[in-house]
Amino acid sequence: MEAAKDEAAYQKEKRIYELSQVQTGNDGKTAIPAIKPYQVPFRHLCNLIQIADGDIDKTLAGLGRENQELGPPSPEQLSVLRSRALCAKFWIEECAPEEFRFKLKEAGEEPSQALNPAEKAAICALRDKLINQIENYNDDKSCAEAIYRIAEGEGMEGKTLFRAAYQALIGKDQGPRLANFLRSISKERLLGILAAY
Repeated sequence: MEAAKDEAAYQKEKRIYELSQVQTGNDGKTAIPAIKPYQVPFRHLCNLIQIADGDIDKTLAGLGRENQELGPPSPEQLSVLRSRALCAKFWIEECAPEEFRFKLKEAGEEPSQALNPAEKAAICALRDKLINQIENYNDDKSCAEAIYRIAEGEGMEGKTLFRAAYQALIGKDQGPRLANFLRSISKERLLGILAAY
C-alpha cells in the first residue's frame, strides 16, 4: 500500500474509504471495518462467479488460487465477501449487458464451428504449451506474453488467437482478459474443454 504524501491527503483518502464501506456503527455513522475487506475487483468477482456457474460457495472457495500473493479470504472476511458476491451475481443475472455474460463450455462438447483449421491448430498449441503448464504462470503478464509467443509461433496475430480461445471456451468472439481468465479456471476444466481440439 502506498503511503499518503501528507496528513491532509491521508485524511481525505481515509474518508473516501470510509464512505465506500457499507458498514455502519451503532451510532449510524460509517466506520472502517475492524478487519480489512478482501480486495477483489467487482468485475473479476463477476467473472469468477460465471466461471463457477453461479455457485457462490465454489467461487469463494477458489479465491486466491490464481493470485498467491492475495491468498484466500480469512474466515472473518467471508461474511462481507459473500454479500458482495451475491450482489455481483444479481448484477450478472439481472443487469449485465449480454456481451459481459458468458458460460464456459462443457468438457466433451464439439469443437467450435466458427474456427478454421489454423485457429484449431493454434488452440491445440495453446492447450499443449500453455494450459498444460498453467500453474507455472504466477502472474497475468507472463501468461499473456506466452499467449502472444504461441500466436507468433502459429503465424497469426495475437487478437486472432484470442478470438479463437474465446470461441473454444465460451462460444463468443471476446470475453474477459484472456491471461487472467485462463489462470482463473482450473487446469483440469480447461483441458477438458479443449480436449476436443
